Amino acid sequence: MKRVTNNVYLRLIMDQKLFFLFFLLTAFSITAQNPYSEKIKEEGQKMLVAMVEGNVEEIFEYTFLPRIAFAYGGKDTIVAFLKEEFLDKMENITLSLDNMKIGEPGRLYEAGSELHCIVPQYTLVRSNNIEFKYTLNYLAVSQDDGENWYFLTGMEDQKKALIFFPNWNMDMPFPEFVAREIVID
Repeated sequence: MKRVTNNVYLRLIMDQKLFFLFFLLTAFSITAQNPYSEKIKEEGQKMLVAMVEGNVEEIFEYTFLPRIAFAYGGKDTIVAFLKEEFLDKMENITLSLDNMKIGEPGRLYEAGSELHCIVPQYTLVRSNNIEFKYTLNYLAVSQDDGENWYFLTGMEDQKKALIFFPNWNMDMPFPEFVAREIVID
């Protein structure tokens, strides 16, 4: 009888150790995830809606950090350019949110006083018997501790990225601009 009691006691101790190990691993994986994922996806989706609707004012708000807007002539200059270039080109293209979505944000990095992460946008374009799938990787940037996010492309050029982001966290990879896949039926 004493032997059975010892085995039950040992099993209880092992179960507690396994539970504690599971708890530690779960807690670590939760903290390793990006705590702003939902906010980033929500704002990224709003940016996509602005693109589909051709709302260049809102596109500007989600894609131009103040220091970058200043470097390119300010809001009025950029919005005028977007209206001329973006809207003219988009006139003959039909975009649908069914074919565009923001993916799961990557790991969060501190870069000076900013937060950075890479966020994929998945797009599917169909034409006759051809499907064109691509992933566009944005650099998501917050200057206010995750309250608001900007989404930038073109940061695969490291020299350009370091000019606009001198505090770039070198542990964060530079995002690849586009990954493509063409499927012909």
